[in-house]
Amino acid sequence: MRHSKRHLIFFYYFLYLLTPFYSHAQIPAGYYTTANGKTGYELKTALYNIIKDHNAQGYGDLWDLYPNSDAKPNGKVWDMYSDVPGGTPAYEYTFITDQCGNYSSEGDCYNREHSFPKSWFNDASPMYTDAFHIVPTDGYVNGKRGNLPFGEVGTATFTSTNGSKVGVSNYPGYTGEVFEPIDEYKGDFARGYFYMATRYENVIASWETNNTNGDAMLDGTSDHVFEDWALSMLIEWNNADPVSQKEIDRNDAVYDFQGNRNPFIDHPEYVASIWGGSTSTPVISVTASLTDFGSVAFGEASATQSYTVSGADLTGDILIEASAGFEVSLTDVDASFTSNITLPQTSGSVASTTVYVRFKPTSDSNSNVTGTITHTSSGATTQTINVSGSETQNAGGPIITVTASLTDFGSVAFGEASAAQSYTVSGVDLTDDILVEASAGFEVSLTDVDASFTSNITLSQTSGSVASTIVYVRFKPASNSNTNETGTLTHTSNGAENVVVNVSGTEVDDVIVIPKLNFSFSSRTTNPIGDYEVQLYADVAPQSDLEVAVSLTDGINIQYGNDFSTSPELTNGSMLLTWPAGKLTASFLIHFNEDWSAFNDPGFIEFEIETGNGYTIGSNNTFILNVEKLVNGVNDGLDSGLTIFPNPAHQRINVVIKNRDVSYLITDLSGRTIQGGEMPQNMQIGVGNLQPGNYLIHLISVDGRNSLQFMVY
Repeated sequence: MRHSKRHLIFFYYFLYLLTPFYSHAQIPAGYYTTANGKTGYELKTALYNIIKDHNAQGYGDLWDLYPNSDAKPNGKVWDMYSDVPGGTPAYEYTFITDQCGNYSSEGDCYNREHSFPKSWFNDASPMYTDAFHIVPTDGYVNGKRGNLPFGEVGTATFTSTNGSKVGVSNYPGYTGEVFEPIDEYKGDFARGYFYMATRYENVIASWETNNTNGDAMLDGTSDHVFEDWALSMLIEWNNADPVSQKEIDRNDAVYDFQGNRNPFIDHPEYVASIWGGSTSTPVISVTASLTDFGSVAFGEASATQSYTVSGADLTGDILIEASAGFEVSLTDVDASFTSNITLPQTSGSVASTTVYVRFKPTSDSNSNVTGTITHTSSGATTQTINVSGSETQNAGGPIITVTASLTDFGSVAFGEASAAQSYTVSGVDLTDDILVEASAGFEVSLTDVDASFTSNITLSQTSGSVASTIVYVRFKPASNSNTNETGTLTHTSNGAENVVVNVSGTEVDDVIVIPKLNFSFSSRTTNPIGDYEVQLYADVAPQSDLEVAVSLTDGINIQYGNDFSTSPELTNGSMLLTWPAGKLTASFLIHFNEDWSAFNDPGFIEFEIETGNGYTIGSNNTFILNVEKLVNGVNDGLDSGLTIFPNPAHQRINVVIKNRDVSYLITDLSGRTIQGGEMPQNMQIGVGNLQPGNYLIHLISVDGRNSLQFMVY
């Protein structure tokens, strides 16, 4: 998405802990009356009607909630990604002052973690600010998790200081990458997921296709909601980690905050009432993406394809049966293929197992063959995979065999190339070589080396055969436009039936870099020397590293932020920043190392981002910070129609101003900073922590600054 408007948003970190007043509640009398006597999905719908109309708060208001909802007994942030129950964590955070911010390692800062990732529901409201699934966590660990599903890890590729892990799932039914919290908090997250499945019963069925990782857990229904493996795991977590006092207290605090409750904390037995509770129902899980086996002559066998099978809570072994013309095996060895195989269960489980399948025609005819691979076990739902291939009559005729499972290449900018995918090609009884041709916008190669890709390649036959050969393919847009591109890979040889593979990708304009300034402004009032962060955003993540050119005025030192891997090289005040592939955001620091009065043009810091190869800049690429006006509080054009009420105030003040895109700063009359931050969406600021007296509120935006005095009693 393009942005025609570029804003410089002034964000001030809070300096003092806010402690707004919340009155903790118990379960209100009669809250669950309409759910009494119901079970199954009828109970789930009754709970949905009870909790659906919560009072959605602003995203910034979560910072104010956390001291009441997520405080340890010692007053520190209760971060489930770093806490060590019964032990001493490697680090702890102080509310407000340790908010993110930049981070480069664990222990730098805490942020707001959508434990049910926001990309799964496309950042939509009110899910985006629903406090029941948004918890304070270490920023670095949160970043490592990204939008991965929760799961149980076999071999970890990352382990946090408290034992939270990232790695490939070893839970039966799913083999993708997952994030695993420590055992002591698995129940907390499971009950948060059951809440999301219930509170958003009316829309959650549509979320399955929003994100690949979301699709791994969601099954596209509004009642069952989760894939079998995910539901089985969440139920286990719910049972193994019962509701704690921490959750009870948080449930009460969030109820005060947004007006609804998590039923599965108040009544954890509802899980069993709705979804069966225990994991006693046998489950067979199959993960397969098989393609047509192509043309195979009678008496020969196709190249193999594979998929995975696992099982949980089984009472018997898993029997795999292939219909006529297809064979299965546990090894990719010719002699081992047969019409059926058995996967023995151990203690009710079958670990994720690779199964190989091939097409071996049973008649000498020119016909299409369809079949099934079935998976059965006592008490479990039968899982079926459809398979297909074509029998060819003349075993001596030329045959090209292609085994491909290519996916869409995604968005790629003109002038760049996607990552390569691969597939295999072979041939028998050939009288000529195999020619592989790619349509415009796509390229093929026999090696995954950039310079080797071209529009066509030839696979040479020897004695009438081409052994199974890996072919690499990539998408390289042929035009600079925002269009979806479809194409073909065509495989031909004299006398053989042509084999065509479809490919697709999306051509996009150059990456658009969108600069933005964040100012971390401490208690200094006359000397702006210090670090200022420049954040860069892109409308599309670059497919490969970008070199972004930046020029600055004298008196400013430049350092890399957390997103860069190498040091900048400065030449006459300019530098090149390496923006890593796949990232939507990057940042660096400018260090203002002289008093602004020393400049010929006092009080201004200027930097310019230059359009380069593979990216462009929006409507404005030169940015100026007016330090003098920022420090001295000069009203510089911000709408003067500022009103606050009530005045005097006690707990909160309401702000009325035309431009709502502002930051605020509260100082005493001597200029000492008390608190500040982004203006909440509801335009209300808590002042219950302030001592009685007179104060100034300063509103700052790209248009300038305005101030008004108010009293707290």
